[in-house]
Amino acid sequence: MGCTGQYLLKRACFVCLAWIYGSNSLSLLTPNEHGLSALASIAPLSPSVQPVKCMYLKEIQMENFKSFKGKMRVPLVNGFTAITGPNGSGKSNISDAILFVLGPRSSKAIRAGRLTDLIFNGGRAGSAASFTKVSLLFDNTDKILPVATDIVKLTRLVKRTTGKADYVSYFYVNEKKSSLADFDSILSHAKISAEGYNLVQQGDITRIVEMGPKERRGILDDIAGISRFDSDIESAQKDKLETEDNLDRIGIILEELRKQLKQLESDRSGALKYREQKEKLDTAKAQIEFKRKESLENEIRGLEDQIVGREKEIIKITTEKDALSLKFKDILKELEKAEKDINAKSTAESAKLRQDLDALKVEVARCQDSIQNSVDAISELKIQRKQRKADMDKLVRESEALSKERTEIQKKHKASFSELEKARKDFEAAEKKLAGSDSAATPLQKEVLEMKKREEELGEKVRTLSVEKDRLVDKAERQQKNLDELEEKKTSLEFQVKDAEWRLKELKSDGKKSSGNLKELQNKYFAGRKEEEELTRQSMELEAAIRTLTRDYNQLKAETDAVKSVERGFSGAVNAILEARDKGELKGIHGTVAELITLDSKFETAILTAAGNRMQAVIVNDDACAEKAINFLKKNRVGRAMFLPISKMLPQRPRGKAMMAVKDSLGFAIDLVEFKEDYRDAIGSVLGDTIVVDTLEAARARMGGVRLVTLDGELVEVSGAMIGGMKERSLMKLGSPDRGQLDNVAEKLRKATEKADKLSEKLRDVKEKVLGLEKQVKEAGMSDTSGSPVLDTLETQRKEFKESIEKLKKQTKTLEKELEQTSELRDSSFSDLERFSGDLATLSGKRQTKEKEMLAMASRGLGKEMKELQERISILTREEAELSVTLGALESKTTLFKERMKEVKTSLDSIESRLKAEEENIKSREKLLAKNESELRALQKIEDSMGSEIAQLRKKRDDAYKSKTEMEAGIDRLAHSAEAKNDFIRGLKIELESAGKRLAEAEEIVKKLDIKDMTKLPSSETLNRTIQAAEAAMQSMGNVNLRALDDYDEQQIRHDSLKEELGRLKEQRKRLIKLMDELNEKKKIGLLKVYDAVNEKFKMVYAELSEGGEAELILENRDDPFSAGMLITARPPGKKVHRLEALSGGEKGVVSMALIFAIQRYDPSPFYMLDEVDQNLDAINAENVAVMVKKNSAQAQFLQISLREVTLNQADHIVGVTMQKKGISDIIMKVELGGAKNLQKDADPEPGQEMG
Repeated sequence: MGCTGQYLLKRACFVCLAWIYGSNSLSLLTPNEHGLSALASIAPLSPSVQPVKCMYLKEIQMENFKSFKGKMRVPLVNGFTAITGPNGSGKSNISDAILFVLGPRSSKAIRAGRLTDLIFNGGRAGSAASFTKVSLLFDNTDKILPVATDIVKLTRLVKRTTGKADYVSYFYVNEKKSSLADFDSILSHAKISAEGYNLVQQGDITRIVEMGPKERRGILDDIAGISRFDSDIESAQKDKLETEDNLDRIGIILEELRKQLKQLESDRSGALKYREQKEKLDTAKAQIEFKRKESLENEIRGLEDQIVGREKEIIKITTEKDALSLKFKDILKELEKAEKDINAKSTAESAKLRQDLDALKVEVARCQDSIQNSVDAISELKIQRKQRKADMDKLVRESEALSKERTEIQKKHKASFSELEKARKDFEAAEKKLAGSDSAATPLQKEVLEMKKREEELGEKVRTLSVEKDRLVDKAERQQKNLDELEEKKTSLEFQVKDAEWRLKELKSDGKKSSGNLKELQNKYFAGRKEEEELTRQSMELEAAIRTLTRDYNQLKAETDAVKSVERGFSGAVNAILEARDKGELKGIHGTVAELITLDSKFETAILTAAGNRMQAVIVNDDACAEKAINFLKKNRVGRAMFLPISKMLPQRPRGKAMMAVKDSLGFAIDLVEFKEDYRDAIGSVLGDTIVVDTLEAARARMGGVRLVTLDGELVEVSGAMIGGMKERSLMKLGSPDRGQLDNVAEKLRKATEKADKLSEKLRDVKEKVLGLEKQVKEAGMSDTSGSPVLDTLETQRKEFKESIEKLKKQTKTLEKELEQTSELRDSSFSDLERFSGDLATLSGKRQTKEKEMLAMASRGLGKEMKELQERISILTREEAELSVTLGALESKTTLFKERMKEVKTSLDSIESRLKAEEENIKSREKLLAKNESELRALQKIEDSMGSEIAQLRKKRDDAYKSKTEMEAGIDRLAHSAEAKNDFIRGLKIELESAGKRLAEAEEIVKKLDIKDMTKLPSSETLNRTIQAAEAAMQSMGNVNLRALDDYDEQQIRHDSLKEELGRLKEQRKRLIKLMDELNEKKKIGLLKVYDAVNEKFKMVYAELSEGGEAELILENRDDPFSAGMLITARPPGKKVHRLEALSGGEKGVVSMALIFAIQRYDPSPFYMLDEVDQNLDAINAENVAVMVKKNSAQAQFLQISLREVTLNQADHIVGVTMQKKGISDIIMKVELGGAKNLQKDADPEPGQEMG
């Protein structure tokens, strides 16, 4: 449309409106460059529809918004307003303007990539604006919005910037600065939201059609407001998972504590007996003490009288001292004046003399301090020396006891070894006989001898490695213990540093600042410290559990590996394949046939005979897995094995003769075993169509062209060959190996390691939180206060603590390095031991197989003798090995004791050296002190010999000084007297306290023993005899580990505490599960309530829109609605019922509109905006929608953007939007319908023509 056409259209609208309102309104209707903008320009409502008076959007004010240049006002009234204009004119930009103010989550909702795209871009020829501003003015006379004014103006402003964000956004309520959150809060009272269904955009209809059932059900979730439950459910689920994690962790710790308690039981038993005698002793002594009760009470009264007397004397002395102190102040003034006079008369020489005197006095003081420090250090070193000597004495005693035990074990080992050697010689002699009796056995015998030799070498290697492993394990545990002790000391010192810093801060505080926040921070800090200590303790307990489980697992693994091949009867190659499978080195290995079948024990011999060596055949996924396994055997040179690839095995069908012979038998062998169906073809290739019968006689009756096996193991081949005789019991066992205990320990170890890792993360987080709180506490209320002795002391303590911490850190670092090296050696030892143990087990299995072959060749008597000798050697070998391991462990302990004694001796030598150094320091300092004192006296004489005037002044000063000294002495004397009396009082109070305690103890004992008649107490003589008997009994028990009682009690308390915590956590878990169930039930009830209400309204609306059609919302799973979605079915008039997806495009649009109208009726709002919702509807449906909008506008304000004539016909008010040639949109109020049609017809839209 050209410029002339647009102008004529504007003028036509202007004349039309002027005619409607009369000439008096012309002043309001004069068009300007932005079109008409006066509210009076809108025609009144038709008399048929009068909306209810309520809040409505009164006006839209835009400035530089999208295609609208400069300022633009769009006045609105209640009712149904249609906005129309050609495609590309910018009519939908009015909808975007409303959304822009309401603030959707994404700028895409307002058809813009970024917010800056909403700023007017200059059109086709003009310059772009630097900002955009939109205001929505709501009529609020009914006060639906929580704002006091009748008009509520919400304004949003976006400006371009040169920064990284390239724009800044501002929000205003009635011209006052605000925020988007305030907008949401205000509009929520009118149920207006950028994300709600009161603003329906062009794509919402299509979105409802295209969304899946679950997403569609989500519409109801939002309406029901049940999403608030999700955060509560998520929080409860998180708490539940954390609780379950705590349950698992504490369960592992409890199991470890139970093991420790069991280990402590033995020591505790002896300690309890000792404590029983100790209690008798204590009771008797307490009863004797009770007899002194009266004398104690008299003593207490006497002490109290003395204290009162001395306190009166102190008051008197204090009064005298205060009076003397006043005189002392006067003397100080005289002394100060004399010093000033002397200084005035003094020469440079006398000043230097005074300087030298002062310097000497400082040196004298330093010498005295150094001597005192050395005296203190000597005292501390003597205490350390005493402790180290006690440690050395204890180590010597324990070492002697260990040496005695080792000597006894050595004797037993020597005897066992001698007996083993004799048995071996006897066996060798029998082998020589065997070699002489049967030349066929000689090569086999040589092979067995070679295997034995290799087996002995491997056995010695295994024993050596076992001893080394135990030594390294003990060493690592001791180093870990020392490391834990150092860490504990460091933690304690760090806490003392923090405590000193805290006290310093408290002393430095000026007291003017509020301590409320500081107290709160302090409480949080100490709570965090407590949590950190508990988690640290749990971490150490978990580490102890992991060490125990690791030791148990390695021991069980070694035992399992050692006996597995013998017990299973597999070849070395098969064992190697199974081990590689268990380690994860080979994939797709299912196991041997023997492992994968189960059967009744009475068929075992028959099935083993029928399968033969094929029982060891390994079933694998496919031929590729078999190839990898074969290459593995080649690479490791461990023999050959048969593989059965499941993917390539052919089905096995019984032959005709077998089918006939199976009648009246026990059945086909394959039918008597159980296995997974996937293995049928593989196991069929092993057992074939072999038939199992009761006896050899039954087999003979069926033989000929059929393979038969009896329950006793006789085998009849298809050819007619018969195999039978005396059969040795097979070592091979069917079914999966019993790895229960090993797997159980492995699972516990895995779980403990996992919990330890999680706990470490949690502990790290807690430590970071504590450090943050510590920093806040330090920063809170700090000020500077100096000159206090307490401050100096605390500063010194803090410095000493920090120095000690640095030393501990260095020691910890060294020890950690040593522990790391030991751990590497230990792990290497474990690996070597496992490898050599496996080799030994494999070799042992092979040797035993060869020996059986050899014995089978021997004569019956000789074979029996060799078999017995072999069993004897086996038993003696185990005994000798056990004694060797025990002896090795004792030798390892002896070495450890020697190392520890060496460490203690080194420490003692260091202490002696430091003692000597401190003593030397005292001697040198005393010499220096004597020299300085001599020089000081000489200088004082020189000072005395100077001029008479100065001498008189000095005499005056000295007299004053003497008086000062005498007064000081008097004050000191009085102070010392008071202090002496105070000391005496303190001594009396200590005695009083001691007597009081003894009296309280006696009274407690009386209460505990329930002694009512004082005359019935045992005599002193009887009590003394009881004491002597108890002491004798205790003496006879020797050394008793009383620490076991404390350790046991401590562990028991910890165990009970954690058990109680475990119970609490279980209850908490139940509560959380119950809470989650309740929340889910509430969520479900809320959803179903909304669903039922919306569904009813949906049915009504659709029937009205479609003129008699039927539609329904259907939950896919009403019992568990959140696991499924929501379907929509509809039956348009005269058609069948279809799901939404099967309807035509127009029918889908009607259903979607019906759902939107139903939601609006369920959750009504005073304002609705519909953006071209009728564009895909035919004329009839578009008119039906328009009629419903018209009807609904009686209750709320509706703005609808549309090009449809039927919609414009129903509208109460029309706003026209045109596009000038320069790409700038304009507004025309109350356009004629014909003009609107012409606008539509004349428009020649091109893709992307509409701006935004």
